[in-house]
Amino acid sequence: MQLLEEIRDALRDAEKEKKKTATLHTLVLLHAAELESIEPLEFCRRVHIQETYQTEFRKMIAVSHRLAEFGYDVQKKAKA
Repeated sequence: MQLLEEIRDALRDAEKEKKKTATLHTLVLLHAAELESIEPLEFCRRVHIQETYQTEFRKMIAVSHRLAEFGYDVQKKAKA
């Protein structure tokens, strides 16, 4: 899946700037619909992050669902 490669690369770059966790949260939240069918452990392995990040992955998927319940669509791009 190309998305996972893009996330892996973005996380690698973000780590240099000490923004890895914030980047992970943002990318999982923005792509939750595409990622929610992936097991958290598999996600961590495929993007080359520690297995402990499974919890963060689960949280962001849950947040995306909760935001949808409140009427927000975080996957919809804002107009520039």
